[in-house]
Amino acid sequence: MMYINYELHFGIGHAPNIGLLLTITLLMILVFFELSQPLANDVHFHALQSLRTRFKNLALILLIIFAGMVFVRLYVHK
Repeated sequence: MMYINYELHFGIGHAPNIGLLLTITLLMILVFFELSQPLANDVHFHALQSLRTRFKNLALILLIIFAGMVFVRLYVHK
């Protein structure tokens, strides 16, 4: 029976950089906050206000995870 290596089959030579992924996600959320600020104050956009609240919580969680990754990398890899 022949086994196919997933990473070699799809051209992925290394694991994805999670720090880079978190950084890009945080930047996209912050851009969303900046662009949606004028509309969030309007009464007619209840869904946008709900999204901003959810994304704020997500951004805080991702920021805590990212800070933990940075501190672990600084203190463990000395």
